[in-house]
Amino acid sequence: PLSAPPGTPPNRRDSLDPDSEVFSSLFSTRKPKDAVAGLSSGVKSVLKGAAAGAVSLVAQPVAGAQEGGFPGFAKGLAAGVVTAVALPLTGVAVGAYQVGRGVFNTAEAVKEGGEGKYWDTERRCWVTFSLRGEGEEVERQEKEWDTQFGAASGKTTSGSGSSVKDTAYYDVLSVAPTASPSEIKKAYYKLARLKHPDKNPGDEAAKKEFQEIGAAYQILSNPARRLAYDRDGPPSSSGEGSDVDIDPLVFFNVMFGCAGVSDYTGELYIATLGGTVLDAFKKQQGDEEGIVEEEEGERERMEIKQRRREYDVAVFLARRIAPRAEGKVDEEAFKADITREAQRILTGSEDFGPAFLLIIGSALSLEADEYIGFATSFLGLDGHAARARKRVDAAAANVDIAGKGIKAASKGRSKMKEVEKWQKTEEDRMRAASQQQLQGPNPDGSAAPPAPVSEEESARLQAQQEEMVKGAISETLPLIISAAMAYNKRDVARTLKGVCKKLFNDADVDKPSRIQRARAVKILGDTFLSAGRAAAQGSGAEADMVKRAEVAVMATVGKGQGQEVDLGQMEELIREGGVEGKVKKEMEGKPE
Repeated sequence: PLSAPPGTPPNRRDSLDPDSEVFSSLFSTRKPKDAVAGLSSGVKSVLKGAAAGAVSLVAQPVAGAQEGGFPGFAKGLAAGVVTAVALPLTGVAVGAYQVGRGVFNTAEAVKEGGEGKYWDTERRCWVTFSLRGEGEEVERQEKEWDTQFGAASGKTTSGSGSSVKDTAYYDVLSVAPTASPSEIKKAYYKLARLKHPDKNPGDEAAKKEFQEIGAAYQILSNPARRLAYDRDGPPSSSGEGSDVDIDPLVFFNVMFGCAGVSDYTGELYIATLGGTVLDAFKKQQGDEEGIVEEEEGERERMEIKQRRREYDVAVFLARRIAPRAEGKVDEEAFKADITREAQRILTGSEDFGPAFLLIIGSALSLEADEYIGFATSFLGLDGHAARARKRVDAAAANVDIAGKGIKAASKGRSKMKEVEKWQKTEEDRMRAASQQQLQGPNPDGSAAPPAPVSEEESARLQAQQEEMVKGAISETLPLIISAAMAYNKRDVARTLKGVCKKLFNDADVDKPSRIQRARAVKILGDTFLSAGRAAAQGSGAEADMVKRAEVAVMATVGKGQGQEVDLGQMEELIREGGVEGKVKKEMEGKPE
């Protein structure tokens, strides 16, 4: 066991005990994976010990002087000198200990890694991962959450069918009243694909069924609405309870044009977060204890959703690369197929297609490089190099988010101050003008009230104010969207990191097959990167974010009212300049 160097004062010796909080905060004695990990841990311990000793040499005399004047300073200096020597020596001891453990664990690492296991950095042990088993585990977590917090009330399940007043919506989706949200979602997508008007052209019955399926899902997919439906039955035709159900996912899908890349990214976290915030606004009534309990459940739900997101993308990606990973097509044919897909993504969103290709391509390429490097290079050196590049990219992404967020907030505040300043100026001008119209004070000597503003003047001021606000939005919105895309970049990179971890450590396939998966992912990532760079260099016109936001809001409201939203048509509408641009073009095309 580790111990403090000889001569260390008793109070310092306690802090250097391996079980002490100070020791734990400075030095890591977690089990290293192999010799490389042990060396890395050892170097960190030596550096931390030296740095902590230098800090102690300065801090202890100062603290002693504050408590006991010069005698305290002298005592603190003596203790600081001893600690300044003890901490680096302890760091060296811990470092040597970790290096030795790493060397000892290398044989285990070679054996376990060769058997297809992977190193769990949290549990510090070798584990077996199965993609199939992951799906079962996610399903189990979803059901547990549904049982604990409830599909309808947010805290408990909806109970037996006998407690439900009406089952018509459940019957439309062919699910039981006790169905979990994930079961309802699966049933909806299955039926919606089957009855979609595009698959049943000219079939009015299928069209009607599709609308009924959408209406049922709008109610049953929302916990608050589902609870009201179970208790009271369908909303009345008078309109009571028929408020628009806003789905943030629709807004962000249209806003960022990400429908074409959703298979690779899953549901963006910013959309999930938007839904959570929206629900929080609706559920602010209630006692504080209930709010805390619901927040805890919501955090768990978000973690489960992210795990589901990574699993779904991993399953899709496994299917997508299978032809190349299994050797059914050669590299050139696979690359040509991916190039065509990249072009479809670019066509689907001219504004954000290049950015998403760069984000997805960069993340997949780096993850593949890391896995292949650790699996095939000497001591995993190429893998360590790829991991270092990932860390640099992650740090740059965080800086980018902070910088763009600050810039957007600063511009927004500046523009709102301009509007407020204009309002104050106009109020002062109107007050001065109205005072000039006064005929004098009231008979009792008090000031007469200002003359009323004419309707024409009021309309002019309102129009001018709306124009100023619109101008402020048009200048601020692009900065907000830029900051949001920076956040999306980090979100997608983190998600694809989890996706590739699942894909490359899947024990359902052998180690050589996983390496082939990684090489296929590398081709996919590099192809996306090339297409994204070429498109970004060739793009000229700047996107009109105001028009895009207008169409996104229109689509979200339409979806909330039960209308069908075609994301392809929304992109076409954006290209035509929004609703106003489309109407203008139609008017120009009509004969006089």
